[in-house]
Amino acid sequence: QSVFLLLTGILLTSIFTACGILIGVLFDDKARGMGVCLVVWTLVAFLFDGMLLVLMYQFSMYPIEKLVLILTLLNPIDIGRILLLLQTDISAIMGLSTAVFQNILGSTKGQVVSVLMLVIWTLGPLFLARKFFERKNF
Repeated sequence: QSVFLLLTGILLTSIFTACGILIGVLFDDKARGMGVCLVVWTLVAFLFDGMLLVLMYQFSMYPIEKLVLILTLLNPIDIGRILLLLQTDISAIMGLSTAVFQNILGSTKGQVVSVLMLVIWTLGPLFLARKFFERKNF
């Protein structure tokens, strides 16, 4: 369990560092770049979970498990949280997104998919930042 905590911490740090690098490459103005960083962090940390919760509440009578799974993979903080929760027995009493991960993907598949998505979330912004940096004129 501590290995997954350390792995998740390293990957989340890498993800947000990569996103910061990408935003730093995209914006020359430091104030605008800092504002975009704060908006992205707020969106990922707070607003996305709220929107997902409203979606799950509004459409609770429909089978939306796969949609919730796909939407959960769009948020690296949720992926890390679910990765850690799948390691414990408390995941049985947690929310719909953790239950979907546990039921559809199974615990081992869920761990592999979670780690793979966190790695993709790390490498994606880094490759984009490199691409934009190479095209930038100084």
